[in-house]
Amino acid sequence: MTNRDSLDKIPPRQRSSQQQEIQQPDYLQERQKSDQDILPPLGLWLENAKTDLAFSDFLSAIYRSDCVSGLSPLAHKAVNLIGLSDPQKSYLQALVYEEEQSPFWVLVADELRARLAAQELRAFLGDGVFVFSSRDLHLLDARAASRDQERRRLAILQRIRSGAYKALIVPAAALLDKLPPPEVFDDAEIELAQGDRIDPEELSKRLSAAGYE
Repeated sequence: MTNRDSLDKIPPRQRSSQQQEIQQPDYLQERQKSDQDILPPLGLWLENAKTDLAFSDFLSAIYRSDCVSGLSPLAHKAVNLIGLSDPQKSYLQALVYEEEQSPFWVLVADELRARLAAQELRAFLGDGVFVFSSRDLHLLDARAASRDQERRRLAILQRIRSGAYKALIVPAAALLDKLPPPEVFDDAEIELAQGDRIDPEELSKRLSAAGYE
């Protein structure tokens, strides 16, 4: 009896189920695994990349020794790379971070590319990748505008000042937004913890000075 004869004797629904089970690709069984289980550690990729002479020369060209904590460090040399796709750029940036363990900024053309770059870098670096979006342009009454974007921008500025980030993706439009000096943020910062006591009038004055109504 052939396999074809065996299939002919199987009821249609059962036959369809068995055929689907037989034809199921192997990669579907890997769907339950996390990315961390599937992808090798970034350090291993870095070691493999260092075996490439061109990549080693690239690292030497951008080597930095004057990093400032919390700020995007300036390279001693300007390096121009051409011919890389956007995901390849993100991969290269992740390798450089793995080598130097120093926060870096990425300037992109627009918000769409910023979101895509953040997704690519998070796949390599995990948490610590943020997008500093440009300020929303509201044509309505300011009282009706959402403050979510402003709160996100302020939270990222706080991370920049403390150095609590790995990569910051900045759309070109965000560079056009003028910001107060860092000292203004330092003076306006109010830290409160459970159990702290503060004079209500003093708190009201400081909040008003910071722009709250």
